[in-house]
Amino acid sequence: MHACAPEGGQAQWLAFVGGTWVARAACVPLIVTSHGQDDRVNLGIGVPCDKTTTP
Repeated sequence: MHACAPEGGQAQWLAFVGGTWVARAACVPLIVTSHGQDDRVNLGIGVPCDKTTTP
């Protein structure tokens, strides 16, 4: 099975099956590695990581 081709200059997505489990709602750090570079992002699970966004 192949992904649909991107339209109108959109970047192609790559998704992995899986999930996240936490004992309670939290904003948790996540390290994303791409092309040899690491970036830390905060993942809101059930709560927003800042006051301006929703989980």
